[in-house]
Parts: sequence; C-alpha cells; structure tokens
Amino acid sequence: WERVLTIASDRPPRIGTWALTGIAVAAALGFLAWRLFGVSDGAAISFYADAWSPAGAKVQVETGSASGLHDGDVVTGVAGHTLNDWLGAAIVGSFDRPPAGESSIPYSVVRDGSPIEVNVEAGRVDVGKALLVNWSVLVFTVVLQAIAGFVLLRRPEASAAVALSVAAVGVTGSTLPWLLGLGIRDITEGWPFLLYALTAGGLYMLLWPAGALHLPLAMASTDGSPPRRTLQLVYGIPLGAYLAGLVLARVASPSATAWLGTWPAVQALTIIPTIVVGLILSIRAFRLASPGVRLRLRWALIGGAVSSAGGLILLLGPQLLTGRPILPWSAVGLLALPLPVGLAAGILRHQLFDIEVIVNRTLVYGGVTASIVAIYAGSVAILGTFITGDAGFSASLLGTGLAAVAALPIRDGLQRAVNRLMYGDRDDPSRAITRLGQRLEATLDPIEAPEIIVRTIAESLRLPWVGLRVGPTARAGRLIATGRAPAGDPTTVTLVYGAETVGELLVSPRAGGQPLSAADRRLLEALARQAGVAVRAFALTTDLIDSRSRLVAAREEERRRIRRDLHDGLGPSLAAIGMRAEVAADLVTSDPAGARTVLAGLHGEVQAALADIRRLVDALRPPALDELGLVGALRAQAERLGPRPPFRVEAPERLPELPAAVEVAAYRIAVEAMTNAARHAEASSCVVKLAVSARDDSAEQILEVEVSDDGRGLPAELQLGIGVRSMRERAAEVGGTCEIGAGPVTGTVVRADLPLSGTDAPHEDPR
Repeated sequence: WERVLTIASDRPPRIGTWALTGIAVAAALGFLAWRLFGVSDGAAISFYADAWSPAGAKVQVETGSASGLHDGDVVTGVAGHTLNDWLGAAIVGSFDRPPAGESSIPYSVVRDGSPIEVNVEAGRVDVGKALLVNWSVLVFTVVLQAIAGFVLLRRPEASAAVALSVAAVGVTGSTLPWLLGLGIRDITEGWPFLLYALTAGGLYMLLWPAGALHLPLAMASTDGSPPRRTLQLVYGIPLGAYLAGLVLARVASPSATAWLGTWPAVQALTIIPTIVVGLILSIRAFRLASPGVRLRLRWALIGGAVSSAGGLILLLGPQLLTGRPILPWSAVGLLALPLPVGLAAGILRHQLFDIEVIVNRTLVYGGVTASIVAIYAGSVAILGTFITGDAGFSASLLGTGLAAVAALPIRDGLQRAVNRLMYGDRDDPSRAITRLGQRLEATLDPIEAPEIIVRTIAESLRLPWVGLRVGPTARAGRLIATGRAPAGDPTTVTLVYGAETVGELLVSPRAGGQPLSAADRRLLEALARQAGVAVRAFALTTDLIDSRSRLVAAREEERRRIRRDLHDGLGPSLAAIGMRAEVAADLVTSDPAGARTVLAGLHGEVQAALADIRRLVDALRPPALDELGLVGALRAQAERLGPRPPFRVEAPERLPELPAAVEVAAYRIAVEAMTNAARHAEASSCVVKLAVSARDDSAEQILEVEVSDDGRGLPAELQLGIGVRSMRERAAEVGGTCEIGAGPVTGTVVRADLPLSGTDAPHEDPR
C-alpha cells in the first residue's frame, strides 16, 4: 500500500480528464449504436449547407434509398406535428412519438415549392458505407485518442498532456456523429438529436480552446503548467462566448429550426478568434522561450508543418494543377497524423530522434516532391498544347522524363539551401572563412575585431550565442558575446597565436541538449585559427591603450605632486623669506644689530628653499646623468648597491649624444634591473652592457641596454610586478622594447632596445 500511495502521489490521476474521455467515447459509440440498430428515413440534413429554414429542414437522400423522400425536399412536419414542435418535444417530450417499429410515417414536405404529404418508409442506415468512405478520418481519430491517452498516462502531471487529451475528447466525441449525420427521425426520437447536439456541438467546441490556447501555452511554459487563472480564461471565454452566441441567436431566430441554422455561424465566430489568438500567443511564446522549451515547441511545429505540407503536396496542389490529387481525398486523415505525433514527442520530450535531421529531411524531400509535381504538371500542360491528337500518354511520358532528370539537381540545390538555412556555412567552410577575413580586413580599428568575430561565427553556424574571452587564462579575460546567454555550459575552442594562447571561443548549441556535430567543430576550429591573429592584435591594442592610460595617469600624478610640493613647501618658504627681507630693510637704519640678526636667520631659510628646489629637480631627472653621464651614473649606482654581487659596467669609451628621454629610460631600466639582481638573484656577478647599433632592417640607431646575472633565474610562473611593468612602460614610452628572460646557462637577462631617433633632440653632455 505504501508503494501504491507513493506512485499515486508521484503521478496525479487526472480523474476529471479520464472521465471526460470516457464520456466522449461513450457518446460517440452510443450514436453509432443508434445508427446500427435504430430506424432511419434514408435522408440526412446537410448541417453546413443552409439546410435550416424557419419552416423546416432540407434533406439529402442517400443513393438507392426508397423511403419516398427526394433530394432537396424541405421537411416541415412529421406525423401531424411541425418540425419545430418536434424539436421542442426533444427536450420536454410533450406528445407521443411514432412507434419505433412503424414502417410508414407521414411527412409534410415542400417539394419544388409545393407542399405535399409523403408516406416515408423506415429502414436501416448503411453505416459501413458511410464509415468506409471516411476511413482515414476514423484512423486519425483513433490514433489521436490513443496518443492522448498514452501521453496522459505517461505524463499525468503535465498540463500539456491534459490539453492534448481534452482536444482529443473534442475530436473523438464529434467525429462519429458528424460522419453519420443528423436525420429527421433523430429529431422525432428526441434523445438521438440531443446526443448529436452534445457531441457535434458541445464536445466539438472543446477542441479549440484546448488545442489552440491551452496546448501551446502549456508547451511554452517553463514549468509546463500555466496559472490556474489563465486556464480559467482559456476555457471560459471561448465556451462562454459560444453559449452566449447560442442564446442571442435563439432570441433573434423566429423558430427553432431557424435557430439550428445559426449554429455553424456561432461556431465560426468563436473558433476563428480563438485560432488567431492562439497563433499570436504561440509565436510570442516561441520567441521568448528558452532553448529547452523551444525544443518542445519545435516538435509540435514539425508535426503541423509535415501535415500541412503533405496536404498541399499530395492533395490540394495536384488537385489545382492537374485536377486530380496524388492521394485520394479519403486519405486526408492520414496526412494529419504527424500533428499528434509531434505534439506527443514535444510533451514527452524523449530524445529518440535527431530533430535537426527530421527537419532537414522533411524540408528537402518535401521541396523535391513539390518541385517534381510542379515540373510534371507544367510539362504535361505545355506539351499537351503542342502534341495534337490522342497523345496524352506521350505527354505524360515526356513530363515524367523531365521530372526525373530535374530531380537530382533540385535535390542537391535544396539540400544546400536547407543546410545553409539550418546550419549556416557548416558544409562550406571556405565561405565562412572568407566572410570572416573580409570583415576583419574591412575594419580599421582592431578594437572592433572581437565583435566582428562573434557576430560572424554566430551567423555562419546559426548559433544562438557566441562568446569570445580574450586572455591567456580561462575565465580571467574580457568577454565579448552576442545572442542570448546559454542555460548550460558552452562548447569551448582555444584561440592560439603561434605557441601562445590568446583567448577562448565559447559557443552554445543550436537547441537545448544537442551537442555540436563533428562538422560544426571542424569549422569552428578553422575559424578559430584565423581569429587568433585578430584577437592577438586586439590584446596588443588594448594593452597599448592601457599602458598609455597609465602613463598619462602617472604624468598627471607627477604634475600634481610637483604642484603640491611647490605650493605647500617652496611657496611658503619664499613668502617667509620675502617678509624677513622687508623686516631687515626696515631695521637697517634704526636697529642695525637687529637687521643683522634677521639676515642671519634669512640665510638658513634660503638654504632650506634651495634644498627643496634640488629635491624637485632630482625627481624630474637624476642629477647623476648631468654630472657623470649615463655610464658614470650607472657605475656610481653599482657602488651604492654594494659588493654583493659585484657589478661590472661595460660600455664604449664614448657614447654618442643621447636624447634626454632615452638617457633617462636607459638609466631607470638598468637601475631597476641591477636592484632586482642585488635583492633577489643571489648571483655571484652581474654585468651591465651598453652599446649603440643599427637595426637590421634600417639605418636607425638603437641603444642596447643589457643587464645579466648568473643567479637562480626566473620563477616558474613570472608575476609581473610594478618594477617589471615599469621597465616595459619606460621602453615603450620612447618607442622601444624591453624583454626579460633566462640567461644562456643560468640567471636572468634584461634587454632593452631604445631607438635614438623620433623621441626628442639629443641631450648635450654638460661636460
């Protein structure tokens, strides 16, 4: 019992839905039983052909019927009572009905405009013939009800399963009564007419709010269950409008028979807005849905598309072109079967098939079939105008040959078009690579390259989301993306420039849960190889921009510091000196001794102001460069750093005149490298080399600064600190480069190449 209760709690029983299904099946079978065992006059009322009038109902007589009625007769009364009286008696039963076994009953009929009395002979309905003509509709009804029952049994908690079952109730309950039709004897018997009205009217109207509103809303819902208030509106508004329309039509109709004639119009006025609203809601829900929900909806859309395409290609299209469908119209129910199958697959969400393959093959072979039919029909029509006489077979043969010859090129062309529509340029990698290259060449700003890359890849592979992360470390760089963010983990492709990792390409699959194919990955890797160069250029550009920003910020900070020192330090000192000078001037004649005392104190303040000025000047440019030159300043710095390790400065006897900026940059870089060697290298020697040489590709001269030691070398993972970054920025500021690497055997080598032209005027050595 605990297991039974657990299963019951996990799978809600949906008793109301099952009960409604049972009522629909029982009502349909009950009407079938009446047709099999009840009496009939061999005529039926054409419900949707203006059959009802205020006086009676127009009938259509079955072929071979000997009841006495003629096709087109308007029956106004039966057994001395009007048809309107019989309709009222169907509900209240106010007078006696003709005996069921009575073989002949008088009918009041209007035939060719004249009222007459006809004795109508009762008989049996050929039910088998009526059902055989509409066999495919019955097959569709049975399959739909079976699918709905299976889905409800497997997913009783899903609101979409309930919606599909209610829609199936509408089809199951109304199909048999509708196919068997309504007769005059159904009205005189009373209950068969009420059963027909309940099924062909009431249960049939359940189909539209369930199938057009409830089902798409439930399938588009993230949790699969629309709010209860929404469902009340979904069913309440259409059914309420239908009942209100019937009431208003009854008030406006002069008789009961005229009122029955308004039922089709009331149904149409209810069904058409329901379908329109359902389409709008479905499109909106699909556009806003997540990938997983879209997968459910796509199964339903595929089923509907296959059914519609099948009807167009096999029935309606050939009928319009050649006057004869490929399949008989009696098979129309079979063409509608993909719709419930697609709905069931969307609700159950079983990954039994590759949905992309189904869509692809459906579009390709559907298009091929339509094209062949069009070519065949057009060829036969055109050839028939030129070939005279009894040459129908020859025209058909030639048309068949033309269609056969065109089939393969059409198929290949459609396959390429559909593949490009669904998968982008997956089957044409050169096209995607060429497009990416052209777009990258067209842009003048490397900053725009990542946006172009992600947008082009998304277009080339029809991907919902593409991201590009710039940086050598995963999840540490800047992310540029396009599209809606994926729900799960995206597929990652590494971007490489040379041997260096410059970023990652992140892509989301086209549909939830479906990984990229091998062809997709091959195209992504090909695009990634081309994108690596652009990403490297983007990274260098952003680094340059950041470096310039830091240089500008440092320059402005240095200016702020100098302004603050001048304002807060030197300014007050000079002001004090000025005031003391005025005091000394006033005391010169009246108090010479006091004046000498003030002037003596003024000397100390002047010395302090000079010290402030010297400190500011030294901060702007090392004084050792002006006093000793670059080589002498480096040797003096080596002496200050101490004997461990011993430093040796190697330089030409005379360096050429160096630009001031280059001289300062070389001094700062060398001093930073020497300081690092003294602090961290644990070396036994350190050599500083200065040399002037020409570039290999030009006559431009560069100053080479190299600081090498034989210490323990660089750590396994070099962390760029302030000193290393400062050396590189100082070299970049004068248009040079600075590289840090391992020595030929051990230790570390810092090498800077600083161009001597294009910076500023050469600095004249004051010596």
